[in-house]
Amino acid sequence: MIRSLLHSRDVALNLERAIRDGEPVPPSLAEAARCLAEAARTVSTGWSPSASRPSRSQRAAMSALRLAQEALRSGLRVSGINVANELTIIAVNTIRASGVRKRDAESLRRELAPDTAGESGERHPASDRGQPEPGSGLPPAMGEPS
Repeated sequence: MIRSLLHSRDVALNLERAIRDGEPVPPSLAEAARCLAEAARTVSTGWSPSASRPSRSQRAAMSALRLAQEALRSGLRVSGINVANELTIIAVNTIRASGVRKRDAESLRRELAPDTAGESGERHPASDRGQPEPGSGLPPAMGEPS
């Protein structure tokens, strides 16, 4: 949950920048943030992918994943994309804080919010890998081992 707290600062900064710059901020971004607030309020351990049903917190975090994905498909600009990606990271971290293994949480993220590509073909990864995709066009010093 500490990771989620740290990422929430980035959400606030990027959201403020998006509003200041007149970028589109779809309702799904606000709803994703509301879902994550609910998830954080009710986070508890005990659910696993083999359980019959996720907890209230996990359902809220999964809703946030879907809503962030919806926002990414709506034509966001830079700050909005950053907000959606940060919300995705927080959702995964919240699911992990509830007792789900990292591998299972990432698998769930890929299922609910697969990577998206804009109309021009640029990739908008919705994950917390922290590294550019291989072949992203960045020089090796900027993210890929040489």
